[in-house]
Amino acid sequence: QLNMFYSNPTYYTEQKYLEEKRQRDAPKTTNSIQWETKIDDFFPYADSPNSYWTGYFTSRTAFKRLERVASSFLMAARQIE
Repeated sequence: QLNMFYSNPTYYTEQKYLEEKRQRDAPKTTNSIQWETKIDDFFPYADSPNSYWTGYFTSRTAFKRLERVASSFLMAARQIE
């Protein structure tokens, strides 16, 4: 059986808290829940030149391009580190 539902950040955080609490209360358990952290870039996306997927309800294309260029410089600098 597979149960699927839509979630939200509040529900996710509550479930992670309860999972950690169950682990703490379990005997002989010293491991803590590991919270995943996303460290690479995840926006803005572009599927073709000048077609950016950020700010669906805005028309500030110059800012979108500036963000994309700055993000690419940041990712290049992180790779050099």
